[in-house]
Amino acid sequence: MKIYFIGIGGASMSGLARLLAARGHRVAGCDRTVTELTETLIREGIPVTSGHGEDVAGNDLVVYTNGVPADNPQLLRAAALGIPTMERAELLGLISLEYDDVIAVAGTHGKTTTTAMIGLVLGGLDPTVHVGADASRVGGRNLFVTEACEYRNSFLSLKPDLSVILNVECDHPDFYRTPAALHASFAAFAARTRESGMILAHESVRDRIGSPRARVRTFGPSGDYAYGGALFDGAMPSFDFYADGEKLGRIALHAEGAHLITDALAAAAVGLARGIPWQTIVDRLALFRGVPRRWERVGTAKGSPVVSDYAHHPTQIRGCIDTVRRRGERAVVVFQPHTFSRTRALFSEYVDALKDAAFVVVTDVYAAREDPDGVTTGYRLARAVTEAGGRGRYARSFEEAAELARSQCGGGVSVLVLGAGDVTSVVPLLIDRR
Repeated sequence: MKIYFIGIGGASMSGLARLLAARGHRVAGCDRTVTELTETLIREGIPVTSGHGEDVAGNDLVVYTNGVPADNPQLLRAAALGIPTMERAELLGLISLEYDDVIAVAGTHGKTTTTAMIGLVLGGLDPTVHVGADASRVGGRNLFVTEACEYRNSFLSLKPDLSVILNVECDHPDFYRTPAALHASFAAFAARTRESGMILAHESVRDRIGSPRARVRTFGPSGDYAYGGALFDGAMPSFDFYADGEKLGRIALHAEGAHLITDALAAAAVGLARGIPWQTIVDRLALFRGVPRRWERVGTAKGSPVVSDYAHHPTQIRGCIDTVRRRGERAVVVFQPHTFSRTRALFSEYVDALKDAAFVVVTDVYAAREDPDGVTTGYRLARAVTEAGGRGRYARSFEEAAELARSQCGGGVSVLVLGAGDVTSVVPLLIDRR
C-alpha cells in the first residue's frame, strides 16, 4: 500500500511509519516542524515534508494523529478523493491483531522506558517493539510489545494478552476532566485484557482498575513482584527482586534514576511471565542504557553535563532533579511547559517540583494542539517558582534560555533540558562546541 502520515514526527507515528515501511509499504508524511524523529525517518529513506505537506492524492490510506483537527486540509482532501483515513490508535490496534501475543504498557509516565526494557528482556523471542522514542524494533510476527497511551482513550484500541499498568495520574486535563473519568478509562483498558491473559498492575493502582476477568498480579515495594535492599552507585540503582515472597536475586542497572527500579521491576515480572530464565533477565537489564530523550546525555556546558529528558509532568521533573541530587550535584533546569491546559491544571505541582532545583529557566508554553488562554504563561510559572522560595527566570527565546543556563554552569552542576515540545532546540545553543 501507499500510506501517508499526517503528523509523522510524533513518537508513535514515526514508529508505525517505520514498521510499515519495513514490511514493504510505501510510506511518506508531513509534520509541522522538523524534529530529531523526522530527521531519522528521512535518513532511513522515508520522505517527510514540513507544514501541510504534499497532496495526498494517489495514496491508499491516510493516517493522522488525534491532535490533527477535523478541518485539516489534507484530511479534507482525502475525504473528497474517497481515500480511507485512520486515526493512529486504530492503526496500532489493527497491527496488533496480526500478532499471537500482545503486551501493552500503560501509565501516565514510565511507558517508554518500561516498554524498551521489556523489549530487551524478551529479545530472545524476536519481539516487534513499538515504543515512543527512536528505539522501536521490527522483529517477528509472534510477539508485539507496545506502549498504550491513555490520551483520548487511545489504548482502548488494543486487546492485550498481558497488560502492564504503571501508574495513574492526571496528565491530560483537556480530555479527562475528573479523576473518576481517568480511573474509569484505565479500568476499561484493564477490562480489554484477554480473559486468558494477565494484568500486571502497580500495587498503588490495583483498586483503580475494577474487577477485570483476566488474572491480576501486582508489583511494587510489597506486591506479588517486589523489591528491597535498594542501593545506588551514584544514581544507578540495584535491588533485590522477590516473586511471591521468594528472593530470586539482585538486579543491577547501568542507567541513572531511582524511578528505574519500578520500571525494571515490571520488566523482570513480564520476563518471568513469558518464561525467560532469571539469569537472562538479570543480564539483559544490565545492558539497558536508556532510550532517546529519557535521561539522555547530550554534551557539556562549561564542563557541566547536559541531560535531555522528555519530562513534562511534575512527577517526572521531581525524578530528574532527584537523580542529580543522588549524584551529589545541583540541578539547573531549562523547562518548557507543554500545553496550556496541563500547565494550568498542575500549576502548583509544577511550582513545588521546580523550586527544588538550584536554578530554573522557564520558556514559553508549547501550545501543541491548543490556543493560548491569555493567563497561563512561562513568565507566570517562573515568577511563582521564585515566590515559592526557588530561583526562577523566564526566557523569551531559546537563545536566552541557553545563555541563562550557561551562566550557572560549573563544578557540581548538571543541566536538565526538560519538556515534550521543541525544547531540544536549546541543546545546540547550550552545549560546548567541539
